[in-house]
Amino acid sequence: MKKRVGIVLMVLALGSMGVIAGANEMTVAQDTEIAQDVEGRIADEIIMKYRYYNGHVQCRRWNATQGYWVDPYWKNVT
Repeated sequence: MKKRVGIVLMVLALGSMGVIAGANEMTVAQDTEIAQDVEGRIADEIIMKYRYYNGHVQCRRWNATQGYWVDPYWKNVT
């Protein structure tokens, strides 16, 4: 009987240690996911580019962060 009580207590102690260790690991994993999510939400910098072409002022948007044109063609402003 004493052996069973000892085994039960040991299993309970090891089980609670595993739960505590698991909780700490989950916290670290969640912090990492939050940090990656925040980095992913940084907005791109969009710059308006203007030119004078055939008597018209035209504009087009340039994504300075990733280096590509947002608009496929120039649009007349005036």
